[in-house]
Amino acid sequence: MRSAIAEFILEDVRADIHGDLYGVDRAADGIAAYIYSELISRLRIELDTAYGARGDGLHEAIEIIQEQFREK
Repeated sequence: MRSAIAEFILEDVRADIHGDLYGVDRAADGIAAYIYSELISRLRIELDTAYGARGDGLHEAIEIIQEQFREK
């Protein structure tokens, strides 16, 4: 995961000769989307494979995370 985040930063963030940064918002959006997709993917695997996961509220947690991400 660290290398994927580093790649977003290297591709999107640039500085001019005065040290002003550009592309930070784009990199932050890319990083957030990547972490979100990884989190949801791993939670869904857990939901499908773990005994009792549906009864433990994992499905509801996934829905909450998805809703929070859509709001931003």
